[in-house]
Amino acid sequence: MKFDDGNRGIPSGVAGPVDRVIVIGAGVAGITASNALASAGVECVVLEARERVGGRIHTVDVGGTPVDLGAAWIHHPLGNPITRLAESAGVPRISGDFRPDAVFFDPSTGSIDAPPRSEVDSLISDFFAEFDRLGLGPEASVAEAVSVFLVGRERRPWDLNVLRTMAEAEGSGTMAELAVGGFPPSTLEYGGSSLGDFPVGGYARVVASLGPSARTGAEVVWVAYGPDGVEVGLVDGSVERGSHVLVTVPLGVLKAQTIEFRPGLPGIRTEAISRIGFGRFEKVVLAFDRSLGSERSHLYPIGEREFRVVMDMEPFTGRPVVVATAFGSSADLLVDGTDDEVTGHLMGHLRAAWGAVPDPVEIARSEWARDPYARGAYSFVPPGATRADFDLLGQPVAGRVLFAGEATGSARVGYVDGAFSTAIREAKRLLGTPEVELTVS
Repeated sequence: MKFDDGNRGIPSGVAGPVDRVIVIGAGVAGITASNALASAGVECVVLEARERVGGRIHTVDVGGTPVDLGAAWIHHPLGNPITRLAESAGVPRISGDFRPDAVFFDPSTGSIDAPPRSEVDSLISDFFAEFDRLGLGPEASVAEAVSVFLVGRERRPWDLNVLRTMAEAEGSGTMAELAVGGFPPSTLEYGGSSLGDFPVGGYARVVASLGPSARTGAEVVWVAYGPDGVEVGLVDGSVERGSHVLVTVPLGVLKAQTIEFRPGLPGIRTEAISRIGFGRFEKVVLAFDRSLGSERSHLYPIGEREFRVVMDMEPFTGRPVVVATAFGSSADLLVDGTDDEVTGHLMGHLRAAWGAVPDPVEIARSEWARDPYARGAYSFVPPGATRADFDLLGQPVAGRVLFAGEATGSARVGYVDGAFSTAIREAKRLLGTPEVELTVS
């Protein structure tokens, strides 16, 4: 099936014939680009440091239920290329919008507040309607914007919680780290709910449909490039040679400089890498051996350093599983806590809100911030950066080193479909075509 990256233009900037492409990283960007290149008959090798493919898409079995520790939703699914890919692969989807059945929960009192959904939606729409009229420049933080917005308004206990959760879910940074000029991060909207669809059986099924092989356990430590091609050195001492290299590692890895570029990347590029923010978004999953009862709602715990959302997954999967998220200002809750501490904290919430809840039979945690091959969740614009920095990261270096991934294009920063589209963009660039063919199984 044929895809483009949202336009029919052919990106330029490739030097020399495209004979053999080395792809670094087997996340959605890496496997999409390699699929497109292989479908066009270009020799391609994919190097993945982990012992699995998928990158920040990672579906695991918890208590017999597939659960996504990383990307979970097809956001704005109508017209979204991931929806089209899933349909072609025969992966069904169900609505993942939990918000109509969510309530606010105050851990300090155990009280539950379930205002009409229209009140919550009105708060967010009012914020965006006034966003440009708050008198703040693009360098201001979203925290400042929220503070100014709330002045003089009748405050409800959940107002700040709603705006914090909305902003920090979009950017994965804290409100103080998110710049007004880069918020919200997406400049392209597809149709449907922002919390659109769950792929049934997990996001890994969508990744698997692209199916190219990858050399796993292959950690790259240096990339050399010149007028005649590229060389890629691995930690085991082996070297791969090719005409071009496509780097699809997360921004956190580029920030950590664990891959040495020879010669070094241009200063304008390294400065952009330094400016762009890379946030945190973590999950803890609890599985139980029996249903947790009928009087349950998804929870929005109120507090700065609290779980942002506690989702009862039984309505979606038919299995007694709970997924709690912590991101932005609350990420430390899951990054720093031990399994016992995190589980105990969450179980306290469940029992206070839902009553008698049994002990879990299995637990899983994401720990993206500790993963040396991710070093965080996804990208955002902090004060001092602009959307243009993402597009700069998507430009080739010396016609031989190319980049793809959610941080390399401004249209859909932080989204799986954003990473997918940048991979299509780079495959188009290498092939010199306005669209590419993907082989989907």
